[in-house]
Amino acid sequence: MPAPDDAALEAAARARVTLILGTSDTGKTFLTARLAAALAARGERVAVVDADVGQSEIGPPTTVGLGRVSRALARLGDAEVWALEFVGDTSPVRYIRETAEATGRLVRRALDAGFERVLVDTGLESGTRPRVIRLAPSAAVVRRTATRRREHRERALREHLARAATLTLETARVPLRDRRGQPLTDVAEGLLLGVLGAAGETLGIARVRAWDAARGVVVVDTPVPAERIDALVAGRATWRQ
Repeated sequence: MPAPDDAALEAAARARVTLILGTSDTGKTFLTARLAAALAARGERVAVVDADVGQSEIGPPTTVGLGRVSRALARLGDAEVWALEFVGDTSPVRYIRETAEATGRLVRRALDAGFERVLVDTGLESGTRPRVIRLAPSAAVVRRTATRRREHRERALREHLARAATLTLETARVPLRDRRGQPLTDVAEGLLLGVLGAAGETLGIARVRAWDAARGVVVVDTPVPAERIDALVAGRATWRQ
């Protein structure tokens, strides 16, 4: 992967947190991966927060992901996944507050863990930070049509759920709630859920196969072992294979 622009690299080397902003298909994710690899090569402890919940590289779609970068990357998705935050949608605009809050929590987690440089790859187009380094769009970028974006999301979901087992979970033990914490009484097949651990942390996502309110069970596909699941939270995104 080629070296990043010198001005961008030096700016990122001076800041604890760097936000990468830009319109669609200008190379934000490509630049983030290059900056992270270059900073890691200098001996910095580098983390990346992937806040593009639709075109996710770190973690599955519907989540904000935190990754550690300690080596050169062929792509941002090669970063080691450290943590996830379930947002529940594939559009940061529809859930902008939830996406921003999840991003902030992961940035704080990275800083508290001692990372020296934190790069945030956003799904946003502008910002108001006082120091801005403007770069031309990368000539290497290939524009994605709406169809290609959907295909990318579906491929990422397939990859995440490729290791999934089908689990039947009793909602008395594993409560199923909406994002406000209210219990759900009806769940559609294909709905994507956040899978939470005992401390409320996001462990991954699940896809609803079936819901039986009379028996109090939900059947899901998820790569997370049943014994680690403490709760399920519903978003608004669905995926029907």
